[in-house]
Amino acid sequence: MSSSSSDPASPSEPPPSSGPKARMTNPGGFDAPTVIDPPAEVPIDVEALDSSDFERVTLVDLPTIVRYDKYELLGRLAYGGMAEIFLAREVGQQNTRRMMVVKRVLPHVAEDPHFVDMFVDEARLAMQLSHPNICHVYSFGEAEGTYYIAMEWVNGMPLSKIIRRAKDGEGLPIPLVLKVIAQVAEALDYAHRASDASGEPLGVVHRDVSPQNVMVSYDGVVKLLDFGIAKAASHSTRTEAGVIKGKFAYMSPQQCVGEPIDARADIFALGICLFEALTGKNPFRRKTEFDTMTRIVGDPTPDARERRADIPDAIQDVLDKALMKQPERRFQTAGEMQMAIEAVIPTLGMPVNSTRIGEYVSHLFSDVVRDGPSLDTRIQEAPPQLSGTGQSGESGRSVPRRPRPPGSTELDAEAMPPAAASMPPPKSSFGAIAGVMVLFALVALAGLGATGAWLLLGRGEPQAVAVQTPPAPAPTPPAAPDPTPLVAPTGPMPGSVFLESDPSGASVRFGDRGEVGTTPLEIGMIQPGTYDVRVELDGHEPYEGRVTVVAGRRASLTAELERVRRQIARRPHGPPGRLSLNTRPWSKVYVGRRLLGTTPIGRVEVPSGTVRLRLVDRDGAEHRRAVRVPPGEHVTESFDLRE
Repeated sequence: MSSSSSDPASPSEPPPSSGPKARMTNPGGFDAPTVIDPPAEVPIDVEALDSSDFERVTLVDLPTIVRYDKYELLGRLAYGGMAEIFLAREVGQQNTRRMMVVKRVLPHVAEDPHFVDMFVDEARLAMQLSHPNICHVYSFGEAEGTYYIAMEWVNGMPLSKIIRRAKDGEGLPIPLVLKVIAQVAEALDYAHRASDASGEPLGVVHRDVSPQNVMVSYDGVVKLLDFGIAKAASHSTRTEAGVIKGKFAYMSPQQCVGEPIDARADIFALGICLFEALTGKNPFRRKTEFDTMTRIVGDPTPDARERRADIPDAIQDVLDKALMKQPERRFQTAGEMQMAIEAVIPTLGMPVNSTRIGEYVSHLFSDVVRDGPSLDTRIQEAPPQLSGTGQSGESGRSVPRRPRPPGSTELDAEAMPPAAASMPPPKSSFGAIAGVMVLFALVALAGLGATGAWLLLGRGEPQAVAVQTPPAPAPTPPAAPDPTPLVAPTGPMPGSVFLESDPSGASVRFGDRGEVGTTPLEIGMIQPGTYDVRVELDGHEPYEGRVTVVAGRRASLTAELERVRRQIARRPHGPPGRLSLNTRPWSKVYVGRRLLGTTPIGRVEVPSGTVRLRLVDRDGAEHRRAVRVPPGEHVTESFDLRE
């Protein structure tokens, strides 16, 4: 689990001659791309640092807040609507002590047998997996009326936060990204091939591979977390068709339409992680889950080199293969993807190992390393129960949510149960997009509050919550008549919206109310409907989204703000040229996201220089070609895509 609940943008006390950009200029000895007008900053040589540069907090001596079963709880790291995460200590014989993390189900959720079964499945499955790149689960049990899992404590940061902070500088070094993703691929390959004690294959599919579930320790160790929604073939309750589980922005096309999946769904998700780690941008994420899933199912994958020119062609080939829409066109095993990535690393001329990865992450988060993990020691207080909606406004629980206490954080996906939105399995291949539309129609119906419906809630990440009809209250004697007549309220009951941003402190404009305050904030007495939201913070790109308010319910929206990036230096192009192109068979021709047309095309204007083409044939397969177009000239080219 992450050792911090915050993601500060810069060290607490940076040297006068350096800033957030400078501290990432050369961490770990990696090269960085050239930028326009670089500031007068002093590059930091991490190789010259030693352990004395970072005063690591001694966690083992933290005081015990409360004892839970055989563990000493030291503080709450994070919480969510279904579980909470604690930093804990296990004391053994002769006062031997071991740090770990305890994931405890909240009491009100422990009464749900479906969730308990899922939680126990997670523990049993995870305990059968033993690999250096998988977070180890030590035990699980029941104490004080609720269930828990005790797992390995990974003192580091999730890849999602590493990507986010590196975006403030020049991005993550390519050799480091490849080494981290290759280790995740190795962990997946092991899990996919794992067998039980009798030698029977488990048939594991993780189904929630994302940067939030990849931890990188300050020692450079990479760990894959959270097999909470992993499918094991032996668990019949976990393999039904038509059930969608996982984070929408990392789903495979098959997951998006509720089709049966196998290990190749994890490969697709890992391809998205690789793209995002290299470019700082998820290739499919949009403002709503519906738009995101529609793009995954129907749109060509963007070329990562359009966002980062120094990505090697061989790595683009890995991305193209991992992100194929059809599973049979992808890598067939995670091990194949791992070997394809590792074959590129030696060609980059920059050796990388765990030590260098650890130095990079420690330097990137030097303030967090110095201050230690942020712990909420008020763990006797019950954590708030989450409510509201994700970014697309799906309605959630009707229980109010209080602001989270200082020093604590909502659970990232590694600490939260996954989404489960049920839909009938597709009867044919007609309209994969239609399958996505059916899914969201069913979610909308669930929002009406039908008994036993599955709802989506959380901070843009789906969570499964069973809505139960409360028992009828016991009859009470009739009260004396009130002489004052009661007037029934007219119109729908108003709702409310909880708005937050990362980072916080951003100004919010809501609907036609104009500016309503700064994040985090709650707006009450809102009539049901869909409202435009704009979130602004100096030095960041503005966020624009929409939120749907349901009568009598509390919606929520989280805006992830991206820092304004410095422009990458590009050589000026001359006047545009023109391109005539034919292919066999016919194909749709793209330059970046711009569709030039369907072949044959004639005398289409294109930028001069090397024009990278993405050709999508009638089977949906993507082919990439490059054409050199001199300034002001007309070039004619043809390609045989069958070769």
